[in-house]
Amino acid sequence: MNLPKSIFRICTLAAVAALVAGQSAFTQIFPPPPPGSVYREYSHTMHGESKWRVTDPDAANYFEAAADELPNPEIYLPGVDLSNATRAEIVISVWGGHTGTSPKLFRLNYNSWLTVPELETTPTAGQCYMSQYNATVDVPLSHLSGSSNVLEGDAGDQDCYSFNWGQWGWYGVIIRVYYDPSSVDNPTGSITSPSSGGTVNEDPTITASASGGGGIERVDFLARHYGFDTDGDGVYTEYHRDYHIDEGESAMNVRNHVGTAYGSPYSVTWYTDQVPDQPGSVSLVARIKGNNGLWYVTDEVTGITFSRLTGALVLYTPSNVPENYWVREDKQYKQNNVEISNGSGITGALLHVRTWNGINGSMEAGESKHLLVNGSWSAPEHGANHYYMYDVLAVSGASSVLYAGTNTVEFFTNTVHHGIEILWPGAAISVAYSAPVPIELASFFATVLSDGGVRLDWRTVSETNNYGFEVQKSLETTDDFQTIPDSFVPGHGTTIEPHDYSYTDPAPVTGVTYYRLKQIDLDNSVHYSEPVRVDRVTSVAGNGIPFQYFLSQNHPNPFNPSTTIRYGLPHAGMVTMQLYDVVGQRVRSLVRERQEAGSYEVRLDAGGLPSGTYFYRLQSGTFVETKKLTLVR
Repeated sequence: MNLPKSIFRICTLAAVAALVAGQSAFTQIFPPPPPGSVYREYSHTMHGESKWRVTDPDAANYFEAAADELPNPEIYLPGVDLSNATRAEIVISVWGGHTGTSPKLFRLNYNSWLTVPELETTPTAGQCYMSQYNATVDVPLSHLSGSSNVLEGDAGDQDCYSFNWGQWGWYGVIIRVYYDPSSVDNPTGSITSPSSGGTVNEDPTITASASGGGGIERVDFLARHYGFDTDGDGVYTEYHRDYHIDEGESAMNVRNHVGTAYGSPYSVTWYTDQVPDQPGSVSLVARIKGNNGLWYVTDEVTGITFSRLTGALVLYTPSNVPENYWVREDKQYKQNNVEISNGSGITGALLHVRTWNGINGSMEAGESKHLLVNGSWSAPEHGANHYYMYDVLAVSGASSVLYAGTNTVEFFTNTVHHGIEILWPGAAISVAYSAPVPIELASFFATVLSDGGVRLDWRTVSETNNYGFEVQKSLETTDDFQTIPDSFVPGHGTTIEPHDYSYTDPAPVTGVTYYRLKQIDLDNSVHYSEPVRVDRVTSVAGNGIPFQYFLSQNHPNPFNPSTTIRYGLPHAGMVTMQLYDVVGQRVRSLVRERQEAGSYEVRLDAGGLPSGTYFYRLQSGTFVETKKLTLVR
């Protein structure tokens, strides 16, 4: 469904729609070591077909081929230094395997089983989506040994598609042991450039001081910003880094971060060709490794604005991502959409795609595959044979391939052997523009009320120097807009967090009426949205008819004990709204009935539910949207 083209220049951070499956832009599912941490890392990769996959032992009862993967292997890791240790965790490069495999379990030294968490960002808590992500799990120190360590995995059933062959994989692990800084000779240091609150342009130099630890082996720089999700957790604003292993690598090492310096001066060039413009929202941190093997995390440098001197780069994230995003003989075509808000002034584009077995090296005679954007541009060879790969592919002729509206990324293969898995959260597109571009409103729609008045609702995904909005309307034509007296709605200045706004025009609408927003900057410059059309003759009085589907954030949020959820249907149809917990279990059905077109509210009374994070999911026809809410008692 195409949204109204409600566009104006709120800021050059176009389309910072970081609300994948309702996630806040600042959610971090598996956070990295925090500032001030001192730790050691013990890396191990799984070599050979017999060690990287973990199979449900019961699967052998259903599939003879599953028996070839059993028994699950024991993986032998070196001993770890537990002297003065305070806690430990394990980082796993988790291949989702057969979608729906749950639980995914592991244990160390025959201690109790620990659970690999599912993703929180998908509507089904990750289980039914093709995935490969970096999970971080706390490990009791008592489960570790200073001499040697045995690692085992186990798997439960596969329950998304009744395949009954539970299986997941790991290509490598890092055991991270933390220490009391007062009892060890750890390195230390800080980021010296840039400073908090500063501004950086393209390809800036990032510098740190470092000393101690028996000398400095390396300094890794990480940035927290809005950008493509490479670690596979479905979160776009976070400290960007991942530990996925390319074929042939013998160690788990950080990648897709700012950069690494191996000698003094400890500085790197941050190549920002894939970093979207963003105001005052970037943070930096350095991780310093001494020659004695200890790591130290510096204090953060915060509030940095990244802004290009010329042009702009916009990351447009995927939508309509199918659960079982797997193409092969019996499911040859799959695609996700990418909504692009501006098709003018495009100078280039990059397609971001994460795959498992993307190259499909086992293709036989007569088999073929392709990756197309908008059915016209065909991607070059990419991926790896039965392995993880993250590819950034330059879209040639981007200005003629891409356009404002719904763009499609389509995968095809007719292979019999295995197929290609497209990993969560799906394929995204970075678009480069010749100049700062307008930003798409997340939504802008009108509702005719029972008394004839019109309620306007809009959401911004980011704002720069936004003083506020005035509402304008024009009767019968789009050539005579006038500001409605006393319609000013204050803005939020500069922010990359989404904000919801509304205004009600009490004057009864009698015919065709157009509304638009006049956005005013702090310097008094103005920008206008595209209009929305209201036609009293074709509208239904009562609960109001929105011009597009919408699902609002619950209010209040966090809440206790009740909250209200507002949603709208432009067409009549069957409507379901379900509430899920963080592991994807449905805990309550909020709506399940056929409803006429209109605007609705549902009240959630959380009596009997424990405190925590939940997800509510609205589905009507082909429209599906999920948002997160928090119950705090």
